[in-house]
Amino acid sequence: MANVYNDPGGGSSPGGGGAGGAARDRLDPTINAGYAAGAGPGAAYDDPAVAGASPHDGNGHRGSPADALKELGERFGELKAYASYYLTAKADGFKVSLRNLGLYAALGVVGLIAGGAILVTAAVLLLTGLAGAIGAIFDPDKVWVGNLLVGLLVLGGTGLATWLLLKKLTSSLRERTVRKYEQLQRQQRDEFGHNVHERAVRAHEAAGE
Repeated sequence: MANVYNDPGGGSSPGGGGAGGAARDRLDPTINAGYAAGAGPGAAYDDPAVAGASPHDGNGHRGSPADALKELGERFGELKAYASYYLTAKADGFKVSLRNLGLYAALGVVGLIAGGAILVTAAVLLLTGLAGAIGAIFDPDKVWVGNLLVGLLVLGGTGLATWLLLKKLTSSLRERTVRKYEQLQRQQRDEFGHNVHERAVRAHEAAGE
């Protein structure tokens, strides 16, 4: 039968006879491939090796909606697992950062306490030695005089430094506030042609007249 269908000059064929069947066979090589394999006319289309990849399953039907829904559910589950993994990694990173911050804060507090204690001890030793040196000037030694003088000097110096610092800070804040409102008034003048201060002066002058 294969020789009859493949013969250009053959007789009858399932779709027609003679030269018409031969021409159809030459135009559709998949039919000849199916016949060459010893299969029927539809085998060339059912064989993936001959017809290529096919969207149909083994029964000749496309994938059912149930299969598509199943695949969609699997993809959704995979996406959910990836999102959970991402959120877990972010949460762990936040926990690690928070833990490191707590450790650094604890180390800073310990260092501050230790440094403060060292500075206080050094200051006490310095003042004690200075007081002893002043008391040794007298004959006999008068330690209380040294302690009194050193105490007065420390308290007076601390008070003077505090007053100067507060005065400087107050002056700096005042200058900053004045510059801020001067800049606002300049912006008002540029935008409206006058500022709130000029408006207030004009209103006062009008009220006086």
